[in-house]
Amino acid sequence: MLLTMAMASALKCASCSSSIGDSSDKCETCGRYAGPPNVRAAENHDEISGLNRRYRAALEDAERRGIGTIVASFEANAKNSCAVVNFDLPALFHFVTSPSALYTTYDLAVTGEFRKPADDDNDRRRRTVGALLFGTYSPHIRYAALSMDGAGLTTYGEFSVILRDVGCQRPCHAS
Repeated sequence: MLLTMAMASALKCASCSSSIGDSSDKCETCGRYAGPPNVRAAENHDEISGLNRRYRAALEDAERRGIGTIVASFEANAKNSCAVVNFDLPALFHFVTSPSALYTTYDLAVTGEFRKPADDDNDRRRRTVGALLFGTYSPHIRYAALSMDGAGLTTYGEFSVILRDVGCQRPCHAS
């Protein structure tokens, strides 16, 4: 399951040739859309090479420890996983009954005063992890859990919603 490598180089704007920052989705000079920064980062040659190297090392380690078949079984099952988000009942009701409802992020919901911030410790953790992973683009990242059975993280609410996979032709095989 090795990934195809993309070309890695500093991104230049196609319109004005200005450099586009790693965590920006547009050219700061002319405003031309450059694509999602997290997707661009994942397509980076060094990122793909590193991921493939760690993947091969993990498979070799599993074989040395005698659990290669377990890892292979897990990998096969993971191919049938799906993205799941959880809601509490009021949020789920709003999400499914309002034609204008969007699945938003924690940061945008707090900033837009749609929800209250989590307690201080959890609020700091959420914002810190997002900033470390995605920089200034963090508020725009929609998170979901990968699930093999359709169940999500109940700490976010008791109702799991399986997201449609627009990049795949098969439905989630959740039971």
